[in-house]
Amino acid sequence: MVAKTVRFVSASELSGATPGRPGGIVAVAIDDFGQEIALTAAQYREQEHEKIRIFDLWHDVRFLSPDELHPDDYRALYPKDARLPDKKIHEILKRVAARYRQTL
Repeated sequence: MVAKTVRFVSASELSGATPGRPGGIVAVAIDDFGQEIALTAAQYREQEHEKIRIFDLWHDVRFLSPDELHPDDYRALYPKDARLPDKKIHEILKRVAARYRQTL
């Protein structure tokens, strides 16, 4: 199976991203045919990720940098965390962003 590339990118690299406001584009996936698929948080969550991995349907995913993700989009991605306050979500996203920067 081919290794996938998932990269965090700034909002300026995702057409339709709306940092500071929920509901914008949070990811762009490059499919098996080289087509770009723009996804909101709700659309990304609804994808059949297991099928995508098994059949190698996505070759690249550009995902909005965690420190630019709106708490409501985080909640759309992780509904089990829907009751977390914005402050707690910001803390989670800052930790993720810091870990990501350490791996660069």
